[in-house]
Amino acid sequence: MRSWWRTRIEAQWMNSPTGRSGPTGRSSSDVAARVLRRFAPLSLVAALALSGGAHPQLSPPQSAHASMTRPWEHAIPSQDVPKGLSTLRASECGECHAAIYREWKATAHALAMQDRQFQAEWKKDNHLWLCLNCHTPLANQQERLVDGLVDGDFRKPVAHPNDHFDPMLRDEGITCAVCHVRDGAVVGPGPGGEAPHPVSRAGDALSQKLCESCHNVQGQLSETLICTFTTGDEWRANGMAAKNTGCIDCHMPPVLRPAADGASLRPGHKHTWPGAGIAKRSDLVEPLSESYRPGYDVEIEARRASGNRGQNEVVIDAAIANARAGHELPTGDPERYITIEIVLRDRSGQSVWRREERIGEVWEWFPVARQVSDNSLKPGERREFHYAVSLPGNGLDSLTVEVVARNHRMTVQNAQAMAVFGIYPLHVATVRRSIRVSEPRRR
Repeated sequence: MRSWWRTRIEAQWMNSPTGRSGPTGRSSSDVAARVLRRFAPLSLVAALALSGGAHPQLSPPQSAHASMTRPWEHAIPSQDVPKGLSTLRASECGECHAAIYREWKATAHALAMQDRQFQAEWKKDNHLWLCLNCHTPLANQQERLVDGLVDGDFRKPVAHPNDHFDPMLRDEGITCAVCHVRDGAVVGPGPGGEAPHPVSRAGDALSQKLCESCHNVQGQLSETLICTFTTGDEWRANGMAAKNTGCIDCHMPPVLRPAADGASLRPGHKHTWPGAGIAKRSDLVEPLSESYRPGYDVEIEARRASGNRGQNEVVIDAAIANARAGHELPTGDPERYITIEIVLRDRSGQSVWRREERIGEVWEWFPVARQVSDNSLKPGERREFHYAVSLPGNGLDSLTVEVVARNHRMTVQNAQAMAVFGIYPLHVATVRRSIRVSEPRRR
């Protein structure tokens, strides 16, 4: 998904020592609005129609400059409905491609427009028109289309009404037609056979390039408004491109099944796109967790220390390795992070020691957006953690160590600032393991 643009003004004030009010006594929302008026370079345009706001005054076309050169500044051109179909909607595709449709409905792609996090951030970002090119990328999904910018200024878009707009298609987010409809045909990996609609071979249409148009974007529009999604760059920088292993190999696992109901078996791909495995709705948490496997492995060992002075000490060795991802972990949204929680428990199961390690980027979003640190795991990287835990008395028998790895979508503070805390899944446990503390190693 392309949830790129981040303004964390209100979240920053929520986390500040002054609490929910800024240093002048203004509320966090007042401060956010004041700073947005000063810094945010993007004006309200076509996106306001989706939120019930008034349309902007359209600038005269003759004043527009052809300055929009980056892929994410444009929607995919409007597509005609292929013959044999009545709409471009996924629900119609699902009438024949039922298995694929069921898979797609549970994905982040399907919820790209309706996602609570996106809607909260989109509202905070004054419903930036650029976001629609991320979350509803097909022009048929957008009520108004931006043709250009006056003097190259994102605050002065030139837009026109879209005769091909379909509001139901808009709500489907990254829907089937975004990838599979071009030039009056359904794009697929092979011939259509008995398909009731024209079918064209994919070629480059379903290649790595399509994935990167969403998942590899960087740009800065103001001091507090940035885009930083670097999954494609990570894939190339770590030598994975040379191995001819790309997005589809991992995120669309191969499967042998009928392409459509009643058709013969053929090689195809699942349409699940497993990523961080964090559900976007509470009702999807359990289905995702049943089949999800993270790109990393976690190891844990624990033993009593040897020697007279070490009889009250437990040595714990833990490690995490990016074993399967062709990019860094975590990747994508810079707010995502991984935690490894290690707990030492006594014979009654009570915690006697606990440690948590954090992996990922750390950003400040106000007054200037900047990356503070980044300890993400590169492909193939293995990171080790060593602990020596001293315990009082003789309570070293029947000890256990529990390790839990979790993928996180965002911090609790940001979730509270966006009013989604408690109603939106923030993390998923990917690894749970418990071991007994062993006796000291013999020399």
